[in-house]
Amino acid sequence: MSSKIWLDAPTKDSSEEYILKYLKYNHNRIHILYAYNLLKAMKLGPDSVIAELGCNGHLSLNLFKKLGLTKIIAADFDKSVLDEIRHYTQWPDRIYNIDFNDPLPLKDESVDLVNTLEVVEHIVRAEAYLKEIHRALKKGGHLLISTPNHAFYISRWRALKGDRLGTEGTHYRFFTKEHFEEILNDSGFEIVKRNSEGHIPFVDIEPWRTIFKRKRIHHHIPEFLESLFAIHFVWLCKKI
Repeated sequence: MSSKIWLDAPTKDSSEEYILKYLKYNHNRIHILYAYNLLKAMKLGPDSVIAELGCNGHLSLNLFKKLGLTKIIAADFDKSVLDEIRHYTQWPDRIYNIDFNDPLPLKDESVDLVNTLEVVEHIVRAEAYLKEIHRALKKGGHLLISTPNHAFYISRWRALKGDRLGTEGTHYRFFTKEHFEEILNDSGFEIVKRNSEGHIPFVDIEPWRTIFKRKRIHHHIPEFLESLFAIHFVWLCKKI
């Protein structure tokens, strides 16, 4: 069963348990699991309006539904992603195919939570994007956001060797902890919870995984180690 979880993507009929196990063993999607754990702890009411900006396929939306959250707005630059959402979920009703460098098609103070995972690094005008999110959130509303940490210790080693940083060409912005916290603060947000993730430094690397024939194991990274060992920052922020 474990190998099946690693290989098969969940469908619209998958159980919450199956989706979470799939996320746990798929390191390219692990940030969704860490964000979901923050979201679940919030215990949002069924009338909460959620904006999924930059959709993670249908996975996040199916998890929203399993939490009883059905007032969802979905937006993405990639039309094929939105077509996939329609195929797997038959909802939400409001779907926008937009460029996130442009103003968001959301009314002022109309949204309780914005979920935007692994998106902001793809946006040239990231500061304007965050200010647009702030505008659309209700007073005291929340932003659930993740982005790669480009000061991760392996990235530092690559830079020392002269290798390129991250996935240049699809990533247009490269954030460090201090830099991104400054942008969030300037955009009117306060970080209230963290669930950043990474793997065990110098131990859980590819040669050892090959020898022991296992998948990479990800862990929660505490705040004081985020700047060096978090692969992705996963933060829950509040509009201030």
